[in-house]
Amino acid sequence: MKKLEEMSLDELWHLFPIKLEEHKEVYEEYFNEEKERVESFIPKEKIYRLSHIGSTAIKDIIAKPVVDILLETEGQYFGDVSILLKENGYTFMCASPYRASFNKGYTNRGYEERVFHLHLRVKNDNDELYFRDYLNNNVEIRKEYEALKIKLAKEYEFNRDEYTNQKSEFVKKYSEEAKKLYQDKYRKQIKKGNKMIGLFVPSTIFLFLSYAFLGLIIYSYFSFFAAFSIGNVVGLLILYLSVLLYMILF
Repeated sequence: MKKLEEMSLDELWHLFPIKLEEHKEVYEEYFNEEKERVESFIPKEKIYRLSHIGSTAIKDIIAKPVVDILLETEGQYFGDVSILLKENGYTFMCASPYRASFNKGYTNRGYEERVFHLHLRVKNDNDELYFRDYLNNNVEIRKEYEALKIKLAKEYEFNRDEYTNQKSEFVKKYSEEAKKLYQDKYRKQIKKGNKMIGLFVPSTIFLFLSYAFLGLIIYSYFSFFAAFSIGNVVGLLILYLSVLLYMILF
């Protein structure tokens, strides 16, 4: 029997056709248990957020029996996390700049009981979270998506790429609607109730404004008395550093 890596794309699509099943509450349990497992081999500081996404995270609609996981990390840890996933049971599927996909639960005999797709991203690359929440909060849109999935599953049972491509317009449309509605819900979060962060943010803004103002004063003063001097350089340097500080922190 051929190994998966020896099979053609057409052979893989026939081994793993698009089959939709009724929603199961156990999907959330599968996610939580796998989340704990992933957290056991990836250091805490290298995980920004682990989330359940995809159709198994949307209530009351049919889905492929595959649990999709979104793992967000800092850009500097992207390579390390990729290696750790491959060393701990995940098979690399494909990648683009700062995006990679892995799977688990595929065998040359078909699906295992638990199947996972893990999407590795840099933090805040997470439109799927907005789409998930929007559909969970909108019954009509959710059912419209389910009807589309049923239609496409019949047309592209043995063509996973085209099945996904044909959903992309719908997903993009409502992801954009969700981002307008939820705004920064999953972007640049600041933990509420953390007094240190609460003090840090306004004090940093004050520091930025102070340095920027000082830089402008020094530059203006020396510009008034001389066409160009070391004072101009110092003023511009302080102004530049204040802007750089702001960009790094925010």
